[in-house]
Amino acid sequence: MTESEGRPREELYRNWHAWVTSNLGHDGTRATIAANAATDAALQGSGFNGAAKAAKTAWEDADRQTSKEAMSPRRPRGGRALRNIRITAAVLVTIAICAFLVTHIHRPVSRSQAIEYASRTTGVHRVDRSAAKLMTWQDFQAGSGWVAPGVCCWSPPGDSQPVWVVALAGDIRIADNPELQQRSEIVVLSADSGEVITFDGGGGFKPVWPNDWPPYWDRLPDTGGAG
Repeated sequence: MTESEGRPREELYRNWHAWVTSNLGHDGTRATIAANAATDAALQGSGFNGAAKAAKTAWEDADRQTSKEAMSPRRPRGGRALRNIRITAAVLVTIAICAFLVTHIHRPVSRSQAIEYASRTTGVHRVDRSAAKLMTWQDFQAGSGWVAPGVCCWSPPGDSQPVWVVALAGDIRIADNPELQQRSEIVVLSADSGEVITFDGGGGFKPVWPNDWPPYWDRLPDTGGAG
């Protein structure tokens, strides 16, 4: 058994700690690391020279590690908080965009909206009676017998295009001209956007429909629900 092996570790550590601070430096963290390395080496029978070498090696390793950390870029204070704020903002923006898409895009026009849009078209001064039916453009043409060479306000829809057919009765004037007054008309709107596709007033500039209501109305299908 060597002299070092027979001495308590605490005593060896104190002695080597004093040696480290006297010979290597006064940095507390590095001195602790080096003194522990020297103590372990002494207890393993390395002798003074081996223990001193272990202390120097441990000190140099700790010194290199400290220098490496000092050279590494440090994040500014508050960096994590700033990152969290950015993530939260991104989440909120995403939620807002999704809400906008759900609310404004690909939302079909309701029955009540179709009547409202038709009632706001040019020439409609008063509405006494109104009704709306949802169908395809082909169904409207087949049920009404109305086939025009073109449409007045929108690009011609495809046969399967869903449309709202709205019947209005009241004070209605063609092109908003008081001399071209009629008491009822049909307004056909896109069921997707609410844009006007065309009008049907019976083919003339005076009341031509019996009872001021389109005679083919009851023949038209309605695939829309309530609302």
